[in-house]
Amino acid sequence: MTGNKILVVEDDETLRTMLEYNLVKEGYTVLSSADGLDAVEKARREKPELIVLDV
Repeated sequence: MTGNKILVVEDDETLRTMLEYNLVKEGYTVLSSADGLDAVEKARREKPELIVLDV
């Protein structure tokens, strides 16, 4: 599963950093965003296989 892109959308910096750290440790390529507009932009441009978001 190495290299699969995951977009993490979380406004809490501590939680976002923890998620990024653990996903990278498991071999994923992680994109992150702190807000919805940036997340939509990254999702359209990067086409991640999974998006994890705080609703």
